[in-house]
This record gives sequence, C-alpha cells and structure tokens, in this order.
Amino acid sequence: MQPAEEQLPPEIADALQAASVHRAVNGARLVIHDADKTLIEVEFDTELPSRFRGAGQSPTGVRPAEVVAIEFDRRFPRTAPRVTLRSDFNSSLPHINPYRPGEPVPPCIVFGSLSEVFHRAGFPTVLDQIADWLRKAARNELIDAAQGWEPMRRDSIMDILVFEQSCTQGLFSKKEEAKTFATTFVQVHGRQDHGLKAVYGYLLLSHPVPVNSKTLSRIASQSDPQSGETISIICWPGKTPAGDPVVCGEYIPETVANIGDLLERADAYGCGRALRDKLCWLRKCAKDLKSTLTYPIFIILCARRPMPLIGSTSPIEIIVYRVDVGFPTLLSDDNVAIVHPVAHRHPIRDDLLRRMSGIDLALQKPKISLIGCGSLGSKLAVHLGRAAFTPSAVADWQPLDPHHMARHALLPKGKLGEILFVPSKSKALAEALAPFGSCPTEVTANVALLEPGLQEFEILFPDDTSLVVNTTASHLVRDFLATTPGITARVAEAALFNGGRVGLFTLEGPGRNPDTLDLAALAYEEMRTGDMLGDAFSVSATTGDSVAIGQGCSSITMVMTDARLSMHAAPMAEKLLGLMTNGKPEHGELLIGQIDGDGMSLTWRCTAVGPTQVLAAENDATWTIRVLDRAHRRILDETARHPHVETGGIIVGRVSPVRRLIHITDVLEAPQDSQRSAEMFVLGVDGVEALVTNYTRSAAEVLWCLGTWHSHLAEHGASQRDYETAHSLIKRGYRAAVLLIRRPNGYSAVVVPGG
Repeated sequence: MQPAEEQLPPEIADALQAASVHRAVNGARLVIHDADKTLIEVEFDTELPSRFRGAGQSPTGVRPAEVVAIEFDRRFPRTAPRVTLRSDFNSSLPHINPYRPGEPVPPCIVFGSLSEVFHRAGFPTVLDQIADWLRKAARNELIDAAQGWEPMRRDSIMDILVFEQSCTQGLFSKKEEAKTFATTFVQVHGRQDHGLKAVYGYLLLSHPVPVNSKTLSRIASQSDPQSGETISIICWPGKTPAGDPVVCGEYIPETVANIGDLLERADAYGCGRALRDKLCWLRKCAKDLKSTLTYPIFIILCARRPMPLIGSTSPIEIIVYRVDVGFPTLLSDDNVAIVHPVAHRHPIRDDLLRRMSGIDLALQKPKISLIGCGSLGSKLAVHLGRAAFTPSAVADWQPLDPHHMARHALLPKGKLGEILFVPSKSKALAEALAPFGSCPTEVTANVALLEPGLQEFEILFPDDTSLVVNTTASHLVRDFLATTPGITARVAEAALFNGGRVGLFTLEGPGRNPDTLDLAALAYEEMRTGDMLGDAFSVSATTGDSVAIGQGCSSITMVMTDARLSMHAAPMAEKLLGLMTNGKPEHGELLIGQIDGDGMSLTWRCTAVGPTQVLAAENDATWTIRVLDRAHRRILDETARHPHVETGGIIVGRVSPVRRLIHITDVLEAPQDSQRSAEMFVLGVDGVEALVTNYTRSAAEVLWCLGTWHSHLAEHGASQRDYETAHSLIKRGYRAAVLLIRRPNGYSAVVVPGG
C-alpha cells in the first residue's frame, strides 16, 4: 500500500512538490515513508537526441527516461537526501561516488558537499544538478578531456595516508614494480555510534626506510596497536606483452571491499602481479612471527592514465587502501579480509603551502631575517611560514615569559599552574616553524650589540638576504639597522602604537634611501597630522595603555587584546608576502593603519616616499642633516613659486644628539608678514609663537621645531647673517638650531647644538 502523502513532514512534502513540477521531471511518487526514512522516485527526461531515443539508450547506456531514487533520512533537512540511480547503470562514467557492486549507483552531482548546496540554494537546485548530470552522462560530457583526467571520487573517507606524491616517480624502475617502506601510524576512534575507527599514517618518501624481516619483527613485537610503526606497499604499473607501459583508460568507481576486490583492481591498473609478489614475500618473512594484535598496513596503487590528472602534469593517479593484519597469518585468507579505502594527503611542503596560499610554485624563495620574536614578530613569522616563506633566520635575546602568552603566536605548554619559562623566544619560534618545511637559524643575542664579522651578524645579514624585518619597536635596534655598515638588505619595520589602535609598516627605498630612521621620523609626522600620537610614547604604568606584568622597572608592557594585535598582523603579513612575490617598489613606503571607533574596521593609508637628501653641516661635518622627501618637495614647491626672490619658512623634525643626526620631516609656511627680496628673506613674527606651540603640543614630544630655512638665488652657502640667525634660534629655546639653505642645486646647513 502506497504511503499517504498527507502524512509527510512539510519539508519532504515541499521536496516532492518541487520534483513534481520540475521542468526535467516526467513524474514523481512517494515509495516509502516511516520513522527512519522517506523514499521518493523521480523520473527524469534525459533529453536524448532523437537518434539515441530510437535505439533506446545513448552510447553511454543512459535511457530516455531514468528513474532516480531520492532518500531522506530522519535527520532531513539537516542533511541532504541521498541520490542513487539503478543498480545496472553504467558505472564506468566519471563522477560516480564509492559503492558496493550490486547496490544502486550513486552519482556525484555536485563538487563538494551536497548538504551545503542544498541548504544554500534549496531542493530545486538538487533537482537541477541531477538533471544536468544525466544530460551530460548521456552525451559523455561529464568530463572534458582537455582539462585532464578526473580522479576517482572517494569522498567521506576516514583513513588518511600522508606522503609526497612527487617522490613516487623516483621509485619506478625496470627491475621491480613494487617496494615496501616503513610508515608511522596512529589510530583514532571516530563515529563511535557506528563503531568505526580512523587510521592516520605518515610515509616519508623523501628519506624512505625500506622494509626487511627485522622491520616486520619489530612491528610484530609492538605492544600498542593504536600507534607505532607499520608498512606501506607501493605498486606501479608494469609493461604490456608488447613492451608498452600499461595504461588504464577506464573510469572505475570505488567498489573495493576485500583483498579479492583489491587484487582485481590492481590487475586493472597493471599492478596485480607486483602486489601478489610483494604479499607473498611478506608472508614468508612473517611466518615465524607471532602476535595477538593486528596492525594496519597501507597499499598504494599507482594507475597510469591516458592524460595528466586535472591540476597536475603527471598521468599517475594514486589510490590507497588499508587492511588490518596479524602475525603470522598476514592476509592468509586473501578473498575475505576487509579492505578500507584511504585518502591520500600531501605533507607540509612548500608546494602545498604555496598552492593553498595562491602563490606561484616556481617563485624562488627569498631569504628573510626577522628581528624580534615577540607577539607581533611571531604572528608575522607564522603567517609567512604558512605561505612557504619561513624566515631564514630569527633573532631575539629575551626569554618567553608567561605574560607573552596573552598575545604570542606560540601556545603555552604544560598544565595550569605549572611553571612556564622558555629561555629563548627565538629558539621557541624557530622550532615551531620547523614543521613548515624549513627551520630558521635562531640567534639568541641582543642584535643592537652585534658587529660585522661576528657569527650572529653574518647569519642575520648575509649579502643574499632579500629583506630584514624588524618588529622590536626598539629605538636602539632601529638605530643599529640604519647606521651599521655591512647591512645591504632593505629593512621593513612593523610596530604598534596607542594600545594597538595604530599600526605602522615601513619599507626602506632602493639603496636603503630613505632608511628606517627616516621613515620612523616621517611616521611620527604622519601620525601627528592624523591626531594618532596621543600618549603613544608614555611608559608610565599608571596609564591605560600599559600594564605591570611583575615588579620592577622593566615590568611594563602595552595593553591590547590578541585579537587587536592580529588585526594589524594579518595585513602586515600580506604586505610582506606581496613584497616577496611581486617585488619591492622603486621607492620607500610608509603605511599607517588605524582601527576605527567601531573596533572592527581597519583603514590603512600607504605613502610612497622618495629618497632623502643627505648633507653634512657646513660649520660642523660631524652633524648630518637628512631632509626627508616630504619636506624636500615642499621646499621645491615654495622656491618654484618665488623664483626671483628668496623665500623660506620653519623646519620641523627630530634631533638625535647621540648620533649628531637631524631629520627634517616637514616645513611650516612662513607667516604673512614675512619679507622676500632678491637679497634676503626675513621670517615674519605674526602668529609664529602660536604656530610653534600648537605644533609641539600635537607632536607629543617626538617632533620639534628645529629652526628655519630659506632659499639662495645663487650657488653659495651660509652668510655671516645666516650664522647669526642660527645662533639666535638657540636663544629662543630650540633644542638644536638648524638653519637650512636651499641653493639652486642642493642644500647647505648650519647647526648649533643645544645646551
């Protein structure tokens, strides 16, 4: 008796109604409905051409009308329905899901999860996919040969074997068609309601360990069947009687259930004889071994296809299986021993990481040195490592303390309450990055105290280094990088200010001009104009942007959440990856990111920075003046507006008395009462005091008014009047007086140090 449709849950009733009115459906009927499942049958018009309709089927065996079974289990609509075709449907077509022979054939109608498609687009889309699959199957268009060979569908497999497929190519030889290697494994329980387990294996083919009788004895003597050592058998196709390589050009769905099925499948791939010989050899080696436990072994079949696989340049398809064996029997009953399909996964290697990151596989990996392995540095390093750009060297002389775990990329080890102390940040980070394929050389030293010729210096700054990344936010380290000879790589710096509300990223220009000190000074100017400095440079433990992490003068650190730090770290890492993949620009760069008031939006502003004008003071060559590009361009603009008279204004920037170094970051316009003539420029006084006061207040004591500048129409330096003017500036309270002169072809300067 046919079930009553009025008893159906509304979701299934809607599905049945959608099937009844679908454009490609001739009819739909309810077959079964009970507490466990509901089954409907839907007849699809496959749109066969007339020449095939007359024959009753297409050349691929698709009939003019195909009845499709759609089964809804009790979890519907949380899960998509199961779609199957008649049991005698042609299973040699591509896009067939795994099944057992004699069962209804399950087509693979979507790429990925049918449940996801169903929930995203609804049941009518499922019907669309079925109709499209049948139409393409009838015309043999399920796969485009121009795209490559479609690998066997092996979805929802629990077992995994990890190995590098490219390494299998080097195993092929004329003398043998199978090899056996030691493999590590671990078994985990999954889907306990079904009593199933999953096995995870790792086969290191880059340094393979061959198997002999001693290996089998060691495996049989293991006391833990859940993890340990096992073996993998790799078989590749041999030759035909005519001497040609065996090619399997037939699509075969996954139907292997036991050893008998597996040997038949190996025969189809041209691997059968090699697999039988290898199993026979293993039985002989194991006949004297005894164990009450069973262990998984992996069998890898390599099928040669008539064309390269989709997304690959190789025609070899890898198909892996697992069978559980004991000693000494070791598969004595070939026909009924259960075989499980196993998914192949690539190990963590540069090519895998680059494919996942969308990076060109052929790109040469540059050398990067990372200075600073704290919270920001560790996150940048991990981001780079995941994209196969692990730094070549990492440096930090400080330990990894408990408070670092609030924001560090590395996770704490040990139980709650245990002492957590790692003596070296750099060592801990280097070890954490090693699984990404290359372990950085770690330098546990205070970088600012290194000198050329020392081993640590040569590790961090070899001539072939592409980029040095500084994340320390240390004035001392920045000064070291800018002033130490022997560092040829351009320096990038990443730092955070204002409790993580402001992020800074700088990149030196070609020839390291502008250098990292120039860009830091310019960053202060940019942040000042954007009202972002605030209390950025306060070190008081009583402010809201710092916290005591212990007792003592060195126990202060910045307050921010890990999430806020990560907001900046991710785009900074993207910038670094862009520099590595697309090349560095022909100018310096200054990028400032600011978190908006909503706490979620992050806005970055990028400024291209041209070269700095560098000169020595005319009156004291031990003082160096660096006119940054921003100030230089404004001076050029001002002199261009007054080509026939001297002009000028106020200069601002930073002074380092220790280095006897002055950075001119910007110029302020001259007051309206300034006087310009061909003989001289006289700076006005109207509003100057307020202008200087406002500037100093907005600069948070990291930038100051340094003095004045003016132009000369002729190519000569400072006059006696200029010297007098410079000295008069000191009397007015400047920390170091600078009088800058713009000549037609360059600059001159007079410096008067402050008291």
